[in-house]
Amino acid sequence: MRAAFFCVGDSLYLKDRFGADPDELLMKAENNMIMLALADCPRTLEELCNELNTRREDVEQGLEILLAARLVKRVDDKYATTIPVISNKKAASIARYLKGLVDRLARYLEENVDRLEGAFMRTELSRNYSWEEVAHIVVDALLMDFSFLNCVEEQLLEKGLYKDWTEDQLLIPYFGLELGVHQVNLGVNSYLLNGYGVSIMHATFIDRDPPLPEIIRTVSEGKKHICKLLEGTPPQKLPEGLLKMGLVKLQKGGVTLKVPVVNAKDREVITETVLSLGYELAEIFMSDYNVVRRSFDELGYSKWLKGIGDYAELIFHQVMGLTVLELMRREILPPVPEKAPACWGTWLWQAPWTLDLRIMLSRGLGLLERLIMGNRGLELLRKDIERARRLVEEGQYFKASEVMKRLRREVVKLLSLVSSSHSKSRLNIMRESG
Repeated sequence: MRAAFFCVGDSLYLKDRFGADPDELLMKAENNMIMLALADCPRTLEELCNELNTRREDVEQGLEILLAARLVKRVDDKYATTIPVISNKKAASIARYLKGLVDRLARYLEENVDRLEGAFMRTELSRNYSWEEVAHIVVDALLMDFSFLNCVEEQLLEKGLYKDWTEDQLLIPYFGLELGVHQVNLGVNSYLLNGYGVSIMHATFIDRDPPLPEIIRTVSEGKKHICKLLEGTPPQKLPEGLLKMGLVKLQKGGVTLKVPVVNAKDREVITETVLSLGYELAEIFMSDYNVVRRSFDELGYSKWLKGIGDYAELIFHQVMGLTVLELMRREILPPVPEKAPACWGTWLWQAPWTLDLRIMLSRGLGLLERLIMGNRGLELLRKDIERARRLVEEGQYFKASEVMKRLRREVVKLLSLVSSSHSKSRLNIMRESG
């Protein structure tokens, strides 16, 4: 068996966190097997050798590599992972913890899916595609992955719950999942293509044919052809790779795209709706947020993992995936094709992104302003917020986004210090009164 590993955010930060590229290290079977053997509990060297049926020298060599990359640590005479690696068995247990929450989210979406469909019908995209053709893109990706997740993170910040995350986890969360029938994960890969972008959905319940890496490679190789088609200029050379992959098609007028394109007007219409509904779903999730801490403790992960951040992000993604599966079971969403072709769950958009970054960043900066208001310790950050606002106004969204990410980390650190200081003061008062 193998484990697949995922980061949440820009993978460039992985080297800052681990000092090496963990994906590259964990592609090697021997390192992957050690991480999987440590998934459910820390083990001694002898226990690892027995579990893996591998020579002591080979296991020691693998452990040295993983220790150096800060993926494994020593706990007394045992070795433990520094990130959650969820075995197939534990994934089934996690799903049971999340069932009630997932049912509530699915029920709320069932009652409000017409809002999403209504927004879609106001777009230019609806002239060429039916709701059934884009429903998974709108619900799974634009709503759940991009909006719900963003709104959950805002509420974690607002409620001071990031204090339970380590600095590394705030930088970039990372986790592993053993490949198996009980695992559920949902995400989107996005890439820029010279003024445009492409997004491709992936999930444990999406079986792609051809596989995702092949699709990504073909899109990368054919990006010049794609951009010409988006600009309305037929490519001089027939894009064989894109044709074979089914991402473009031949018509009487020449070659045309076979995937939806979200333009600037459409994304503004869609963003308002998915953010509004995403926030409401996040409120439902946060009302039962203690399920994250409870499962983290009761399944034993808190015994060796420092900070809950990686595990929390893993839960967010499992909740998204399980909710989509429940919506399919209720026939609110159409089924995923048995063998999803390259054009399914794939779409193009005008840069800078598939949702309106001006709306999203302005909303995030508004939250940061509310948090620092009246807090003398945080007033120093006001200039940075004003700088980020200027960048948004100038359309420099990626620079503004980087400033905002740093601001969020600073706010979390400063709020944690304030919270710690208040706790100590309360403790001293109790001692004095005692």
